[in-house]
Amino acid sequence: MNFCLSLSHFPSCWKIAQVVPLFKKGDPLACNNYRPISLLPCISKVFEKILFDHIFDFLKTHSILTHKQSGFIPGDSTINQLLTICQNIAKHIDNGDEVVAVFLDLTKAFDRVWHAGLLHKLQQIGIQGSIHRLLSSYLEHRTQYVSLEGAESSSLRLHAGVPQGSVLGPLLFLVFINDVAEGLQSDAFLFADDTSLFLPIPHNSSYIEAATVINRDLAAIDQWAKRWKVSVHPQKTELMVFTNKSSALPMPQLMLGDQALRRVSSHTHLGVTLTTGLTWGEHIDKVVKKCGRTLGIMKKAKYRWSKDALSRIYTTVVRPTLEYGDIIVDSCNQQQAVALEGIQLEAARVATGAKRGTSHEALLAEVAWEPLKKRRQKHKLFKMHKFLHKALPPHISSIISNWQPRSNTRLGNSFGFIIPRCTTSKYLNSPLLSTAILWNSLPNHTKTEPATNIFKKRIAQMFPHPKPLISPTFATRPAQIAFLQIRMGFSNLKYHLFSKQCIESPLCSCGEVETPDHFFFAMSIILSRTYSSHSPNRYSRTSQ
Repeated sequence: MNFCLSLSHFPSCWKIAQVVPLFKKGDPLACNNYRPISLLPCISKVFEKILFDHIFDFLKTHSILTHKQSGFIPGDSTINQLLTICQNIAKHIDNGDEVVAVFLDLTKAFDRVWHAGLLHKLQQIGIQGSIHRLLSSYLEHRTQYVSLEGAESSSLRLHAGVPQGSVLGPLLFLVFINDVAEGLQSDAFLFADDTSLFLPIPHNSSYIEAATVINRDLAAIDQWAKRWKVSVHPQKTELMVFTNKSSALPMPQLMLGDQALRRVSSHTHLGVTLTTGLTWGEHIDKVVKKCGRTLGIMKKAKYRWSKDALSRIYTTVVRPTLEYGDIIVDSCNQQQAVALEGIQLEAARVATGAKRGTSHEALLAEVAWEPLKKRRQKHKLFKMHKFLHKALPPHISSIISNWQPRSNTRLGNSFGFIIPRCTTSKYLNSPLLSTAILWNSLPNHTKTEPATNIFKKRIAQMFPHPKPLISPTFATRPAQIAFLQIRMGFSNLKYHLFSKQCIESPLCSCGEVETPDHFFFAMSIILSRTYSSHSPNRYSRTSQ
């Protein structure tokens, strides 16, 4: 690697990519229904990681990357950007304003990075000399071939784009797209190639003024795209107006190039579906439907896999989907929150084999899962703790810092927040403001705890987590289910069926009430005595 650095040369054998097609959906014979996965040599990624650390440190030290970019930035994420966007929209709606948003679609931006343009930009920001020559060698003469079911295609040369599956490629792309939002009047947010524009419309302004500003910004982006050989897809670029009004007013045409943009009432941005009223019903419906498909697979294995195996599938596959953006959608209404909890309860029924009608508390205690509402509250508090210890990006910190009191106030030494006046429940329940309200309810010794691990322990004490119960190790899954049903208080025992008004009598065949104690102890003694009377030598130990 030192030799490569001294020669400013990236070895050719490290620039060969094996492309494996990964099927998405639809017709398996259509090439467009496959996602290409690029596999590169591991040793090249080690070298790229070394280069990445030095280049990113240079970009960070000199504040070269725009603060509007959240993609591939350590410490930032899709959720952080969505929090900022939703908080800003809620605040403008609270002021009686509306917000015009444009979600741009850059077609295959990673694959179409112009190498000459990228090298020019690298030189302009100060990456010159031997490192510039090394990056030029890194980009040029790259090849790839397709591997499918043991067969391999011939190799083809790549003339554009940053290497997929690489460590250095995303950082080079950030440099390439860094100036796309320069000089814009709208608020721009970037997540890699996902570019969105937001412009508030004050209640005393008109759509015409806003359309003029946004059209000017769109024209600037269109000129940028043509200059740097980037393709912006007008048909997939969408326009939205966030408002608290019941009926949408007509909007003047917004143009990208020579095509008018399509206005929509909802748009999925970074995995969260936003609607014009900033409500979460449509998003939660999609999440519930997606998780329901995975639960269908779990149900097919309900009588073959153990409780622990099924629980692991839920916690690693289903629950992350339920909780993606949970801080943002925590302001959903009661019906939507119940729908989310319903997915978790159904997964618990599948894992334990519980009957419908089993107590929800018993179900969650059996699998040791917390209610999703409680987990959302904990996630909010963890996010606020990060802010207070300078671990959040500036675009979020700048919002929350407005609610911090001056040091000479009574809240100054307890990390409390001054809640601004809210005219709408939408702003009061907005992600970050509701988190600040929840934070104020914490004890002072918890709020002022600097250590993350100790803080999380104290929060865990405030939100007790059910302890996992010992799982039965019977040989058969049906026997496990029978045992778990008895332990959760709703099984085929007559006492349980009677208490749920399924049968008319709780009496056993012996005349006693068929409770779990009676089933496991009294009946076992009766049966053992019966068996021992038929064969004393064989069953005497059992009888004792």
